[in-house]
Amino acid sequence: MSAAFTRGQFLTRGAALAGATATLAAFGPAAQRAAAAGGNIDLEVAQFALLLERLEADYYVRALKEVPFRSPSARNMASTFADSEVQHVDALEQLVRQLNGRAGRAPKFDFGAALTNQDDFLKLAMAFEDTGVSAYNGAGPLLQNNEVLATAGQIVQVEARHAARCRNENGVKAAPSSFDQPLTMDQVMMKVKPYIKQR
Repeated sequence: MSAAFTRGQFLTRGAALAGATATLAAFGPAAQRAAAAGGNIDLEVAQFALLLERLEADYYVRALKEVPFRSPSARNMASTFADSEVQHVDALEQLVRQLNGRAGRAPKFDFGAALTNQDDFLKLAMAFEDTGVSAYNGAGPLLQNNEVLATAGQIVQVEARHAARCRNENGVKAAPSSFDQPLTMDQVMMKVKPYIKQR
C-alpha cells in the first residue's frame, strides 16, 4: 500500500465518512473554535506542539544544571532528551514561520520541586513524555498539510522512545497498553498549564 493511498484512505476518505464535525470533536473545543473562526488548524497544531516542546526543552536543559543526579543513566537521559527537544523546538519554530504564523517568545516555566531531586525529576519527565505522545496522537487526524504531518510523525516517534526510556528509569512497564490514548488539546493544556507561568 503506497503512502499516498494510506493518507487518502485515513485522512481524506476517513474524514468524508466520519464527517468534519466528528473529526474536530475528537480534537476538542480549541480546534472547533479555530475552524469556526476560519483559522488554520495546521498552524494551531504546530504552535501548540511548539509550546509543548519548549516546555520539555526547558525542563531538561534546566535539569542538567539543577538536579543532583545520583545515577549516570538518569543524567545521560536528561542530556539526550535536552538535545532532542531543543532540535524539536528549532524545527517547529521554522515550521510555524513557514505556515505564516508567529513563533513568538517562549513562556516562562516553573517546575516546582521536580528539579530538586532525581526521583521527582524522573516522575515529571515521564508525565511530560507520556502527555506529549498522546498530544501528537490526538492532533494527527486533523492535519492537512503534508509537511506538518511529516514533522509531527518524525517527532512523535522520538517522543515515544523518550517515554519508554523514562518509564524504564522509573521502574515501570514501558508499554502498559497495546494502544496509546490520544488527548485533545484542551486535555493536554489542563496537564501542562500548572507549569506555564507566563505566555
